[in-house]
Amino acid sequence: MGLKNLKEQNPDMNINLIDLISKLDTTKTKKITPFLVNFLKNSDWKNESYYNRYIRGDENSKELNLFEKFFYVRILEYFFGDDVNTINDFCGFLEKGLIERKDISTYKTLEEINDEVCKASTKEMLRKSKKDIMIVHDDEEWIMFKPLSHSASITYGYGTKWCTSMKHEPEYFYRYSNEGILIYVINKKTNRKFGFFNGESNDMIKIYDERDIQIDSYNTSIPYELMGKLMNLLDPSKNKNNYHFFSETEKIESEIYYRNERTVRLRPINLLRDVEPIPTPEPRPTLDGIRINGCETLRLLRDGNEIIDDLP
Repeated sequence: MGLKNLKEQNPDMNINLIDLISKLDTTKTKKITPFLVNFLKNSDWKNESYYNRYIRGDENSKELNLFEKFFYVRILEYFFGDDVNTINDFCGFLEKGLIERKDISTYKTLEEINDEVCKASTKEMLRKSKKDIMIVHDDEEWIMFKPLSHSASITYGYGTKWCTSMKHEPEYFYRYSNEGILIYVINKKTNRKFGFFNGESNDMIKIYDERDIQIDSYNTSIPYELMGKLMNLLDPSKNKNNYHFFSETEKIESEIYYRNERTVRLRPINLLRDVEPIPTPEPRPTLDGIRINGCETLRLLRDGNEIIDDLP
């Protein structure tokens, strides 16, 4: 369906911005509208570097003027939020021929789009050279490996909610890599992804699904023999942690983030600095009953001031 037909079929969405602004102008001749247009043009919204980062600088965005970029980005932020990247990735994978469901009319939700993007991402990932990972098992259905760089963790953890795959918070990946054995498991046929971790204390192996929810091993559908091999690979008494296999460059990055993150976690509490002092309560009033000249008198002491109340 072309844009022309799309506009004809959805006239309520084919909006002219000046017409929209003029709705604020209730005068008969719309004489306030020029002021409103000039006001908007001269407003402090011209942060082009921000819009360019958000839009990704593709060929279509190069055709937008600054004013169009402003509304383009604001509309994307309001209606699509974090799904903007998913939509961009879907378009890219569609052009590369990596999307199985090519008929866009068959999609009803953004979750379906995201599922296809995750599948396509896995296909592309497995086609490329397996950089910065240590493969411990690979067959027609399953691949298991230790991620050896933060960028690899982001790439292979695409579509998951794992903290170790978060782009802007690498300290989680480096913490897990330093404090135990981290292994990712991917089903090539279903695109299911699982994160396995066992700390050096060897207390308990933890398994997380794509939603970063801890699950049991039987929820993974990993064959019994393969699961046994995986459990053996996660034994810290027999195997070294991920950090041991990092490149020198990655070890430097790890030292920066892991040291800072560990310092924050292990910093002892300074009672004089970290705990707000308990406020000293205000002195409570005291009542003393005394007799003066045969009359019952209450002496009220409040904040150091003495008040004499004589009762009849």
